Amino acid sequence: MDWQTLFTQNFEKWSASTLPKLNTSSEKLGDVSARLAYTTGGTRLEIKKVLLNRISMSHNSVWLASAYFIPSRKIRKALRKAAINGKDVRLLLPGEITDHPAVRYASRQYYARLLRFGVRIFEYQGRFTHTKMVIIDDWVTIGSSNMDRWNFRWNLEANQEMDNKNTANKARKIINDDFSHCHEIKYIDWINRSRIQRTKEWLWGRLDMFLTKYI
Repeated sequence: MDWQTLFTQNFEKWSASTLPKLNTSSEKLGDVSARLAYTTGGTRLEIKKVLLNRISMSHNSVWLASAYFIPSRKIRKALRKAAINGKDVRLLLPGEITDHPAVRYASRQYYARLLRFGVRIFEYQGRFTHTKMVIIDDWVTIGSSNMDRWNFRWNLEANQEMDNKNTANKARKIINDDFSHCHEIKYIDWINRSRIQRTKEWLWGRLDMFLTKYI
């Protein structure tokens, strides 16, 4: 399944018109092996399945950047397990400047257990970040999908996956530069945060759980 095929399928699903046949693109980007992964509103969860598999097989590092972070229980467990096993597990997430503050508060309900088990969390400062990228050892995925259960449950999302050391190093350099513009949240500081912050996180976290259960 490549980008042209996916676009054609969705165009013809919602349109009375038919697109002309296009030549299919190669599965290689230069000397880089690449493939398209996509998810379609809960009926196809390829992106999530591949992510969980890659995290479980990781050797050295798991870096995940997401504009919105409402992770499933399985993803949270996989991240914690990787960190416990000595992997360099980092999350790059939005700071106070975000287009959905409620989502940020809801996502922060998961910080404590992730931090306690060794996951490092960085919140971007100064401007909004909309980066959606995962780098696991020499494997990279980048595209439209945030790594959260709402994307997987409702949306059509597509990511380009690449398994190549040079590509991974270039992507890691970009994310590493973003880390320099972040505030890293430490576990000791997190457990001593203000009651106001805790209340906001609890309220939006409960709403997230309610919506997840009943919608």
